[in-house]
Amino acid sequence: MNIIPVKINKIYKDTYKCDSKNPILAKYKIKNIKPIVEKNLLPHDYGYHPNIYKIGTVPEYLPPLEYGQMYDKRGGILNRHTTFFARGDLDWYDFGKYLKSKFEDISNVDIQCFGCSTGQEAYTLAILLNHIYNGEPFTIHASDIDERTIEHDKEKQETGIYLEKIDCLELLANVGIDKEENQSDEDYLGKYFVLSGNIGRICPEIVNSVEFSKKNILTSTDELNQTKPSIVLCRNMWPYVNPDLYRRFAEKLYKNLAEGSIVIIGNFDCLGEFGYENSSDFPNTLKKAGFNPIDRGAGVLCYIGGRNDKKLIFEK
Repeated sequence: MNIIPVKINKIYKDTYKCDSKNPILAKYKIKNIKPIVEKNLLPHDYGYHPNIYKIGTVPEYLPPLEYGQMYDKRGGILNRHTTFFARGDLDWYDFGKYLKSKFEDISNVDIQCFGCSTGQEAYTLAILLNHIYNGEPFTIHASDIDERTIEHDKEKQETGIYLEKIDCLELLANVGIDKEENQSDEDYLGKYFVLSGNIGRICPEIVNSVEFSKKNILTSTDELNQTKPSIVLCRNMWPYVNPDLYRRFAEKLYKNLAEGSIVIIGNFDCLGEFGYENSSDFPNTLKKAGFNPIDRGAGVLCYIGGRNDKKLIFEK
C-alpha cells in the first residue's frame, strides 16, 4: 500500500472536494488512491457505491465518514442523505406555473417523491402545490430506501419541522410566493408557518400532506397508479445507482406510468453529460425509454459548467 506523505495527506483532507483546483493532488489520487479504494469497496443497496455500513478495509488517510456518507471510487465523499428546501437546481417558480398549466385537478394526480431523504424537498413541493392550487387537497407519497431515515421523518412529523425565520422567508420567496407591499413578515409567513420569535414551524396542514414510507425505487414501479397521471420526483440520486439497473428502471417506469405523467430529476443526475466522474447518464436513459424533455422555462438548470440548457423535467 502506498503511504501518503504527511503534507499530501493534510492537503488531501483539506481539499478532497476541490480536485479541479489541485491538479497535482487529483493526479496523485487517480494513480495511488483510486486503485486502493476500489479494491476495498463493497457494493451497497443500489449496486454501485458503498454505504457506511458496507465498507471494507479503508486506508486510514481517507477522510472520516459521517452517517449517510460514502466514498466514491477516488476516495472522495458522497452524501447519501442530503436534501434541501427549494433546492436551487430547479426553478420552483416556473415549475409551479408549469404544474398549474399541465394538471387542472391536483387531487387527481399521483405524486411520488422517491429518495426523499429527510423530507425537505417533499415539503417544498407541498408548500408550492398548496399555493398554486389554493389549498386543494393532495397527498405526496415520499419514500426512501433507508428505514432509519423514514423513521426519522415520521418522528419529525410528530415533533415538528422547524426553520429559522430568515429561512422561512427565503423558502417562500424561492417557490414564488410574493410578499405584498407593506405586508408584515408574520402575515406573509402565517399561512405556512407557526411563528415563535425567530423560529417557524411548518403548519400541520402542509406536514400532514406528506406520507413517508420505506421503498426501493428500483422495485416500486409496479405499485404506481396507472389510472391517473403521476408527478414523479427522483432527483439527484442516479449517480449512486448501477447504470444497468437504472436503464431497466427507466423502461419499467415508462411502461407503468399513465399518459400525461412527468418525471423530475436533478442537476447531479445530468453531470455525466459533461464528462463528470461519479455522475450518471440518466437523462439520455429516460429519453431512450420514451420520455420527452420539456422545452420551456421550467426545469432548466441554474448552472452547470457555465451552461443552462440541461432539462430536468421529462413527460410521457
